[in-house]
Amino acid sequence: MSTEEPRRRLRDRFFFKRREKEITSGPPITVSNHTPTDLSIPPPAGGISSNSGTIIASSSNAIPVLSQSTGNAALKQPSNQDPVEACSGEHSLPITQKPVVAEPSLWKLAYDELQRSNSELIMKFNYCLGISSTDTDKKGLIFPSIDRVVQKAFEELDEARNAKEKLNKTSATIRQYFEQAVKIIIASKDYVSSAVSANPYAALAWTGISLGLPLLLNPTQENEAAIQGLDRITILMMVYGWKEKLYLHDGDAASDFRDQTIRLYTMILDYVATLLVHTKQNAPKRWARDVFQAGEWSSRITSIQQRDTSCRDVTNAIADVRAKEWRDEERRWQENLLRQPRQDEERRHIRMLYTNYEAGKNVNPERISGTCEWFSNHTSFLTWRVSQSSSLLWLSADPGCGKSVLAKYLVDRKGEVLTVNTKSPTVCYFFFKDGDIDRRDGAKAICAFLHQLILQQPHLYRYAKEDFENKSEKFLTDLDALWNIFLKATANAPGREIICVLDALDECQEHSRRILTAKLVHLYTLRSSTNSGKPILKFLVTSRPDFNIVRDFKDLTSTLSEIRLRGEEESEYISREIDLVIHHKVKELGSRMDLSERDQSTLQENLLNIPHRTYLWLYLIFDSIKEKLELTKDEIAVIAKTIPKNIGQAYTAILDKSSDRERARRLLHIVLAAARPLSLHEANVAMVMEERYKSYQDLDIWRPDVSEDRIKNICGLFLSVVDSKVYLIHQTAREFLVSKEYTDSPPALQTSSSIHWE
Repeated sequence: MSTEEPRRRLRDRFFFKRREKEITSGPPITVSNHTPTDLSIPPPAGGISSNSGTIIASSSNAIPVLSQSTGNAALKQPSNQDPVEACSGEHSLPITQKPVVAEPSLWKLAYDELQRSNSELIMKFNYCLGISSTDTDKKGLIFPSIDRVVQKAFEELDEARNAKEKLNKTSATIRQYFEQAVKIIIASKDYVSSAVSANPYAALAWTGISLGLPLLLNPTQENEAAIQGLDRITILMMVYGWKEKLYLHDGDAASDFRDQTIRLYTMILDYVATLLVHTKQNAPKRWARDVFQAGEWSSRITSIQQRDTSCRDVTNAIADVRAKEWRDEERRWQENLLRQPRQDEERRHIRMLYTNYEAGKNVNPERISGTCEWFSNHTSFLTWRVSQSSSLLWLSADPGCGKSVLAKYLVDRKGEVLTVNTKSPTVCYFFFKDGDIDRRDGAKAICAFLHQLILQQPHLYRYAKEDFENKSEKFLTDLDALWNIFLKATANAPGREIICVLDALDECQEHSRRILTAKLVHLYTLRSSTNSGKPILKFLVTSRPDFNIVRDFKDLTSTLSEIRLRGEEESEYISREIDLVIHHKVKELGSRMDLSERDQSTLQENLLNIPHRTYLWLYLIFDSIKEKLELTKDEIAVIAKTIPKNIGQAYTAILDKSSDRERARRLLHIVLAAARPLSLHEANVAMVMEERYKSYQDLDIWRPDVSEDRIKNICGLFLSVVDSKVYLIHQTAREFLVSKEYTDSPPALQTSSSIHWE
């Protein structure tokens, strides 16, 4: 069964549940006393000795065994109340949460589950943490005074982090994972500290990791595997910290999400507890021999990742439903804005800021489930997202690696991916596009930001009003003036985090890009030193690792190296996700063309054997195959032998299929020369115009209902039509046509045919 199938069923179920709510209200959410029991957690073999004697797994009262009570009166539930005052005029995203009764935290339920299945491990874990009987009440609940344990753990971790001599002696692998895990823990320190009183059981896991990391610096194979697991767990804990805020109180999905997450948390606690007990105590040989063979840590983390996949099936299904609601809400924002009692002049001013930024985003395809996670789980992104101060993150990556698809995914998911705060952020975006004069200008990008800000927070119009009244409309092309308005508006936006996404900065016109980059560098150089008390303004920028952009950001990256996430160095992880897409696409193609399992396997194997695969290359290959009416075994064999090895060869193969190469060249010249994307009608007129025609009426215009098919028949997949406008399939397509030596296709691989199209 396709991995997409369970998610589709969940998505449909959540969708219909939401529709039912329009008719009747559901019952309040309650928590079942039942907790998962299908986890296979190996119990410790034998006792654990220490310098002070042996801890016996019996009824000893030395280490308190926490009770299985599911109550925790100290737990504070997040409020569903929008804290922004109504007078701000701010439009909120749809709130799907509803009031719930007080219930135990998921970490508490996971702790209880592990205690039931392995009480001896819990006893030893508490002992290693330094939790004594004074840290629990009569019911076994942990007191907030455990903050001293947490603080001590942070201090020991900080001491290990600064012990450079010891770090330099360990292996490069251990040092890499240690530093990555520490970076996550430091970024999460405020969250962990605040969780101690509200949710001490989550703090236990963080504390166990903080104490365990310094004990794994000896360069052994076992320690490498164990610390790699801790690195992965720190990422999962940060991710699920904000996922709980998003999904735990969603009435449509609370039970699905809760059950899967309790299982995941139980496995994480088991891993952390077992690791800390094993490394902090002088374990008997039997314990080490039975439990910790070379692959044991890897096996455990694999099981945790499998459980994480099950959780993501649930959250992805919910997110798909919410994304549609957000798009509907975005349309309603614009409608509501126009209905508000404003002066005609004010409405006209707001319309003048509009730059059709939605089309720039929506021209990109949707991501395939399981992709984009190399980025959303990356330490640099997680640190940027959890930060409660203004910050910039610049993602650089090579062409065709899915940067724009990623940016679209982040924008469409809004607060679900971009923030850890309960309150949805104000998200603004702009996608630059070479070949479109309106989408190559930095001033247009800031206009788009201002338009979106005012849509979501209408009271911010007042910061643009003076310029509209005192200047001519030409100020809308003045990047300096627009940037000043933007800064004033964002500095006075109450209560809500503002996140701006700029995609494909390398496709911005050079002069405009340099000005915009300089303003970003200046802004975040100042904010890094004087951020206290200011509203949170975050930027996420994507681009190729272009030399000029690297140079423009140098003043900032030289002092704040963490602002750059180098996607070009993550090719291994991106390649794994591309393999997932290949598997998904082959399954989809097999169903569509009724291919046997053997034929699907043959096609998939040949695609996986191509080196240097990219998302763009893959998209071109599959769209080319889909054009065939059917696939026989012989045709699959031919495809396997003729699969283009790179994007340049793929472009050549597409254009070589044209039945009229001269008309194809004419159309490509027209599209390349246009200052902006042409409408179907404009492209049609340009194609049929000849000197012999004296008037428009003489032109042999195509019928509107066949124009799109004519365009596609002439140039195939090389051109795409979105919202009745004609686009090149990708920026690399433009480079392929205008470059004498296409960078992705070295001269040795170029053919006379490829040169023909340049």
